[in-house]
Amino acid sequence: MVMTKLILLCFLSIFCFALTSHAATYVVGDTSGWDISSDIDSWASSKTFNVGDVLLFQYSSSHSVNEVRKESFETCSTTNILRKFSNVKYDSYIVK
Repeated sequence: MVMTKLILLCFLSIFCFALTSHAATYVVGDTSGWDISSDIDSWASSKTFNVGDVLLFQYSSSHSVNEVRKESFETCSTTNILRKFSNVKYDSYIVK
């Protein structure tokens, strides 16, 4: 009886983990990509992001993208860059 309950508990744990570990991949801006002309707020408002989802940023290879903290983003400051991406056409970020 104890073994049956233990097996059932293990099965339920694995099943619950499988349900929550299904990550989605989103291309930011859809076909417009990550561009200054894209309406990213409207694009994001129709999405529900979860931990583990992947955000794929696509942009022109003639541009660069800086990853900054929230505070730097809100003040439009690029003095504390976490990562810089240049000469690439896309980058991805896993939602944490």
